[in-house]
Order: sequence, then C-alpha cells, then structure tokens
Amino acid sequence: VKELKPHFKLYVTPINIDPTDQAAPVTYPKELGAEIARDIGAFWTKGLPCDTKAFDYGILNDGQYVGQAEILLKERMELFDHLYSRFDEGLFYFYVSSTDQDTHMLWRNMDKTHPKHAESDIRYAGYLHHLYEEMDKLVGKVLPAAEDPNTLVLICSDHGFAQFAHQFHLNTWLRDNGYLAIKDSAKKKEETTIFDVDWSQTLAYNIGFNGLYLNLKNREGQGIVEAEKAAEITARLSRELTGLTDPDTGKPPIIKVYPKNEIYKGEFVKDMPEMLVGFHPGYRNSSPSVLGTTGQTTIDLNPWAWSGDHSMARDSVPGSLFSSRKVAKANPSILDLPVTILEFFGIGKPEQMEGSSIYSPTRVG
Repeated sequence: VKELKPHFKLYVTPINIDPTDQAAPVTYPKELGAEIARDIGAFWTKGLPCDTKAFDYGILNDGQYVGQAEILLKERMELFDHLYSRFDEGLFYFYVSSTDQDTHMLWRNMDKTHPKHAESDIRYAGYLHHLYEEMDKLVGKVLPAAEDPNTLVLICSDHGFAQFAHQFHLNTWLRDNGYLAIKDSAKKKEETTIFDVDWSQTLAYNIGFNGLYLNLKNREGQGIVEAEKAAEITARLSRELTGLTDPDTGKPPIIKVYPKNEIYKGEFVKDMPEMLVGFHPGYRNSSPSVLGTTGQTTIDLNPWAWSGDHSMARDSVPGSLFSSRKVAKANPSILDLPVTILEFFGIGKPEQMEGSSIYSPTRVG
C-alpha cells in the first residue's frame, strides 16, 4: 500500500509463475519447485526479480526498492541454505542476482561524480558495500568444502561495473551520418521506430545494447549492402565511431568497435552483428536505440535510476574469478570455465567448445 488518502494507491509486483503449479518450466524437475515452496515458502520466479522499471519510472522510491531488494536477498540466501544443505556430491551451482541488479539501480547513490547523485537518496550510499558483505558471508559457507582435496570451489562474475551517466543514441548517430535512412512519411517525427526505416537506403542499423548490423544483401529481408563492401563499411564505421568526442565531457563515448570475426566462431557467425560497439565507462547505448529508435539528440544524460552498467568495452568492465586452487593460465576467460569444470569431472572438451582449463599453463604459439 503506497497511499490511503486522499487516493488509495496499491502497488502490485509483476505476476510470477507459481513454482507449485508451473504454467511454464521454472525448475527441473518440475516437482523441485513444489518441494522448495513446501519447505521454505513461495519464491520469486521472474527472471529479473527486482522491479527495476518501477524504480526507473518513480513508482518505487529508493527506500522502497531497497526494501524489495532486501526481501529478495533474504529469499535467495534461504534458497541457498536449503539447496546446499541437501547437496552431497556432484556439481552445485548457485547464482546471486542481487549484486547485478542492485548495482545497476543504486550506483548513483554511492557515486558522487554521477550527474544524478543529488537526486538519489544518500541514505543508501553504502548499500552496495553492505551487499558485498553479505556475499562474504555466503562465500564463508562454501569455503570449508575446499578443505577436501577432491572439492573445487569457483566464484566468478561474468563482468564488472561502471558508471552509466550518459546515453549515446546509436541509431540517431547512424541516421545523422548517412548510414540509416528514414521513410519520407516519418521524417517529421521527433522519434521514429524500426518500422519507419527506409531499408532501400539503409546501410547499417543498431538493435540490442551493442550490436551494429550491416543491411546485408541476401541476409536481411531488404538488404542492399553487397558482401564485398562489408569490410570497407565496417572499417569506416569503426574509425568514425571511435573518433567521436562528447563536447560536454571531452571524452570519447566509444573506445572500441569489435568486428564479429574477432568475437564469434562457428556456423552461426553469418547471423551475428558485424560489429559490437564498446562504450567508454560512463556511456551506454540508449534504451530507445536498443529497440531501433531514432530521436533528436545523439548524447544526453541518462535519466534513469538504472545508473550503473556493464555494456561497455569489455576490458573496461572485466569480471572476477576466485579459485580454491592455484590458477595456472594467464588471463583466464569465462570461456575457460566450462572446459575447466568438465575436465575436473573427467569429461573431455566437446569439439565445438572454446577455452581451456584454467589449471593448465597458457600455451604459446
């Protein structure tokens, strides 16, 4: 209940799938959900459990968001305790979403340099530090297992975090620089959608946080870019994007553009975006551009509570890895972890899998 007078206001979280009567699978086997609910009570099953959009749009304030975050954290710790207490042997994997979601939403509270810091509730400036103290307690529960020489403990994050203060409207930039064309009927709109694109005149477009696609002939429905021109256009886009400077900060919003042949391997490379755009810490692709939208400005302040992010150049937001055994490989990658785990259980590396064991020295040459 948010308010009784003068108007009654009740906030209801999005509907979650009932773990005891699953409309879509949320546990495997299905009966596990009912067992957990029986033992510790109903639990959130939505993919991103915290109501981040409600916070972004001011339906929840900082304190209300943190209140929900604390409920979720307590629930996750209860889930861990319940499942870990039943674990005897094999592989035990547990994911904590709080460190990701709460860092997205509460970065500006702790970061005095964030342009929206003054709009945040500074009572929660230390919440993320508190959260990592709780993670230390969780680690403390599993570390004793590493005393067994036949047990391996791995703790990892797939990315780091950085300030998200400015949003770069990638599709707007593409439009203004002649790569993306808008239909004549939509040119007077302040904001256009993906349905307003004139594909017969479009060379490149952005969909997703970092994906930059060429409008390739024989791949796209109305593609016009010939395959032999793809490398030239990709190189030109890379030069132009990494050569930009934000006039308000003096910083480059984009510091690296990754061509797909440096990122992807396998039979589906042809379907991948030609480039992944690596933003400078402090910048990220705008939410409208992620959906194919163009607008009036190329760079502006991020207006959301969602003030920390990791959709930046990968070396700017590296993940972290802790191992109960000494790591021999220099610069291990997240791609190495599946191979490492399989090797630990005596299972060979599948042919299509990349990476190598982190306990084997890096081969040179």
